[in-house]
Amino acid sequence: MAYSELRQKLNSGEVDPDQKQEVLREYEYFASIAPKPFLHGLRSKLAAGRCGGVALLVILGVFLFPFMLAYAPVFFFIFLLVLFYVFGLRPKFSSPEYKTYNFTERISEPALRLFDEKLSLEYHEDCGDLVDANMKYMKALAEARLIRPIPNGCQETFYGSCSYDWENESNLDAFESKAMHLYTESTDDDGHTHVTTYFDGFVFKFRTNFSTSGSVNVMSTKSRKTIFGKEKEVNHFKKIKDREVAVIDTENQEFAESFDTIATYEEEAYRFLSPLMIETLLRLRQKYFFSLCLKGNVMTVSVESDSFEGMGKSCFFSKKPSARPNNPEEDLEQKVNAFRNGLMAICELKDMVSPGRQSA
Repeated sequence: MAYSELRQKLNSGEVDPDQKQEVLREYEYFASIAPKPFLHGLRSKLAAGRCGGVALLVILGVFLFPFMLAYAPVFFFIFLLVLFYVFGLRPKFSSPEYKTYNFTERISEPALRLFDEKLSLEYHEDCGDLVDANMKYMKALAEARLIRPIPNGCQETFYGSCSYDWENESNLDAFESKAMHLYTESTDDDGHTHVTTYFDGFVFKFRTNFSTSGSVNVMSTKSRKTIFGKEKEVNHFKKIKDREVAVIDTENQEFAESFDTIATYEEEAYRFLSPLMIETLLRLRQKYFFSLCLKGNVMTVSVESDSFEGMGKSCFFSKKPSARPNNPEEDLEQKVNAFRNGLMAICELKDMVSPGRQSA
């Protein structure tokens, strides 16, 4: 399927009903082997309108509340034991079919591929898309000034990813997306844990028909108001010390207040930063704090936000549920709609920032 067909399918929201029915049957099978939700019997009674037992529990809770306050450490320990049972011991008692069930391969990816067979829940971490040296991808993101410089021991929370035909280097419609949180944890003398965040948001990659010999980096900056007026703050990306890169001045005051731009070759930056592109980046900057790196024919964009154009960070998350869904058909519909919203957001960003598409 061509990229234009994918866009049409996303716009209409229509998918092959037979393929969708196949995914639903698989989801119903998963529901038959997955563990019942915790307190399943109580929930069933509530759903059936039989609330006598629930009322008894409420009265018992009110009666025990003073004791819970008086013996808070004991009840807290009991609460921890319940959590350990629900999330630790209980899954171990589940059926062998559930334990070995590959939820991503059998449900999530087929649901995603309802829109296109070239879609997958992947992200290819290639530092060559960002820098010339060989290093870990997180370090390469910082080196390319897409995220703050990160220390050794930086941890990552992964929320989900999506890929469209990325391994086909000749496909200029290819794209990828990944949502993550990069952070470190430290403990002070009082035993309190402190989290330092270095990046929390999305990283997008696009192939374009606009190619460079070097790199072009555009970084958002923040401004603050003082008694003397508006003053630009130093951005939080890697400091510009390289003598081999040129600092770019577009002679656009608003753009200069919103971004810092550097490039290996000045002419490539000026070719990329057309008046239309400058206008597009400024419009996007009104909504998001972001940075982009254009190297070769790959553009990588980082966006610091909990959501992007209706796409949440967990949009493409595909961990196996710990309990059976109450309504497989409804859950599948929600998953397909979430995938659609995420794909539409990615495609819209690609169409905005890809230079070749802007001039098309």
